[in-house]
Amino acid sequence: MVPIAGAEYRFAERKGPDALEAALKLKQVDIFNIQRPSIF
Repeated sequence: MVPIAGAEYRFAERKGPDALEAALKLKQVDIFNIQRPSIF
């Protein structure tokens, strides 16, 4: 399980987990950094 912000969760619900993964990769986010801000 990867920690995600509420806005990221809602995005994944609307667009799907693959879209969230692509958005995180595009922003070059360290998904395991639990202190990181939301990308949205």
